[in-house]
Amino acid sequence: MPVQLVVAQSDTSDVVKKRYKSYSDLLNSITQLEYADTAMLSYIDSIAVKKYKEAFVNSDSTILKEMISLPSILKIPLFGKPLFSFNGGYINYQWNFRSGIDTPFVEKNISQHLITGTASVTVANAIPLRVTYFERQSNSTVFRDFRDVRVELDVAGFQKLKEKRLKEYLLNKYDQTKDPFLRPFKEQVGNRISRYKSWLNYSGIRKKIIDSREVLSSPDLIIEKPGVNKDSILQAAQKFVTFYESVAKNMSRHQKIYDSLNLLYKAQERKYADLKALLQSNLNAPEALEKLSRYATETKLTDQGFDKMVSSFSAVKTLAVGKTMPNLSSLTVKNTNIRGVDFEYNKNNIYLALVAGRVDLRVRDFVYNNQRGAPQYVYAIKAGYGNKHGNNLLLSYFAGKKQLFATGSGMQVQQIKGVSLSSQLKITRTTKLMAEIAQSASPDLVAVSGASKAEFNFKDNKNLAYSIGLVSFIPSTRTRLEAQFQHQGVNFQNFTNYRPNAASDNWSVKAEQYVWKRHVKFVAGFRKNDFVNSYVLQRYNANTIYKHVSGSFQKRGWPSISVSYMPSSQFAIVDSLVYEHQYQVLTSSINHQYQLGTAVSNSTFSYNRFYNDAADSGFLYFNSKNIYLNQSVRFSFYTANLSVIHSDNGNYVLNVLDGGLLFHTKRQNTIGFGVKTNSLNKEALVKIGYYGSARFTISKIGELSIWAEKSYLPTMHSRLGKNEFYTVSFTRYFN
Repeated sequence: MPVQLVVAQSDTSDVVKKRYKSYSDLLNSITQLEYADTAMLSYIDSIAVKKYKEAFVNSDSTILKEMISLPSILKIPLFGKPLFSFNGGYINYQWNFRSGIDTPFVEKNISQHLITGTASVTVANAIPLRVTYFERQSNSTVFRDFRDVRVELDVAGFQKLKEKRLKEYLLNKYDQTKDPFLRPFKEQVGNRISRYKSWLNYSGIRKKIIDSREVLSSPDLIIEKPGVNKDSILQAAQKFVTFYESVAKNMSRHQKIYDSLNLLYKAQERKYADLKALLQSNLNAPEALEKLSRYATETKLTDQGFDKMVSSFSAVKTLAVGKTMPNLSSLTVKNTNIRGVDFEYNKNNIYLALVAGRVDLRVRDFVYNNQRGAPQYVYAIKAGYGNKHGNNLLLSYFAGKKQLFATGSGMQVQQIKGVSLSSQLKITRTTKLMAEIAQSASPDLVAVSGASKAEFNFKDNKNLAYSIGLVSFIPSTRTRLEAQFQHQGVNFQNFTNYRPNAASDNWSVKAEQYVWKRHVKFVAGFRKNDFVNSYVLQRYNANTIYKHVSGSFQKRGWPSISVSYMPSSQFAIVDSLVYEHQYQVLTSSINHQYQLGTAVSNSTFSYNRFYNDAADSGFLYFNSKNIYLNQSVRFSFYTANLSVIHSDNGNYVLNVLDGGLLFHTKRQNTIGFGVKTNSLNKEALVKIGYYGSARFTISKIGELSIWAEKSYLPTMHSRLGKNEFYTVSFTRYFN
């Protein structure tokens, strides 16, 4: 534990002493008035003397002085905090085994080792970082082994740290500016007023003042007795009335002081409440930060320290080193894995983004293990004026080397570069318009004489690309609309996707609509030639149209329903012949969770239909109808599951019946097993598979999960083939 060095708060001690002296002087003056009142006690009867001494003679000035103390001195550590502090993380190891892979890449007895880890570290108590590691090793001849490391600024953690420091700073400034004596002195004056009222309203005192005033108003009614003359009675009555009125005046004087102190105290508390309400808002929002700055200026809480903290607030949006996927724009750099640096800054309408590194992807090498990576790299800069999510005008430049064709084509990598001008305009608070135009300098790969040198030619539209988009939300009807159009010239190249050289026009429209108090949602979308997946190669002079219509219903206590239909078609012209491919998918599902006695029950039904043929699909389930039904019931100590699967495409009929139990033990540990019966084409011989699972939480060590399954899947020869799955996973969390 660091040694504490005591340092006096010299910058505020003079102010504190002056305030303390002013309150002490006022306290002394009031106390002197009390002493002046007590000088008259010799003329008052014993009852008044006793009550007054109980209330005032034992002065509370000492108590008040003990309540009012100078602000506590600061304690500053002699030694600073450690350079690195660990804030938690986790590590996960997973081993997978598959006896067979039913994909276009056929392999047997494939084993994979996956390691994933994340650690959060704070540097110098100021910079939170997140370190992520991923590794994959396998005995596959297809899938590559690789390791990825990423070190990035924890932007959310950085903003929280900045927000915490700003809150502490403002609260400390408020404590320095507020009056520390106001509340205790107000309470003490209030206590005195209560004692005044108690004395003045005491029944004996009230009777005494009534009798004294009656004597003074009607002296002729005084009946003299032996030893008591009229003058002494009048003198005693006059002195009591004078003393009583003096006490009443003192109470009135205290009441005025209390009212003034109470107004100051309420204003001070209102100021604190307003500050606290502002500090509880999300300071990452520009509106909240602007409102807080305006409040701090009005209440004189600002200084150079405050301005410095606000100016650097939420400025860095992205800072990552290692495996990154930058997102500059759809016509420059996007959706491309890069091993390098990714940086983005946006503050005070200044925008800057930098990307540099090696491209970690080639054409068609996302699975192939026996190919060496092409030496591709990219660097890009994007700068301009405005807010990333608001109005802006941004200029980009990118350059690097890129593999334009598949390996073995004779052309490995080509030098490309380009510039882009993009802008975003917020038409309304919920509607924005985006536009971008880009020009690349890449080889003329369609020239008869072969590829040429990459040079800028702004008069050549073959290297031109542009896009325009609109996003809008209508709050009154809860309607969301999206529309986009993009054109790419025949020679245009960037680091967004991989494509052979072909001019393309892509457009898309999408609409979302909620009805019936947001319980029902409809979505409709249309796309043409929108190849966002870099693994899909565009065909020259080909048109592809995707359509999507879906509806869903969700309401608490009711079944959830969803229906989706996605038809698509592709037309390709090859040697004057027109080829049409159609692929349509219909999906629907119903899910309902309800109480069944003391148990929780869940029912699921889904129906899928694929409308296509074997020529349009590389997998077995073409033109198939699939029905899935599941019923689960969760009791206190176990969960029972029953599933039925039916699949039919005309060439085969597959039926699977699955039943299992999952037992719950202490600390959320589970052990389960199940049995599957598999029947293909109504064969008399039914294949029986089984599976088991377990999950254990080991105190101070981690979580262990195990899954083992022996199952049967349809093969290309219309038979049930044996397939085994094993998975072992271990996770350890660190705090």
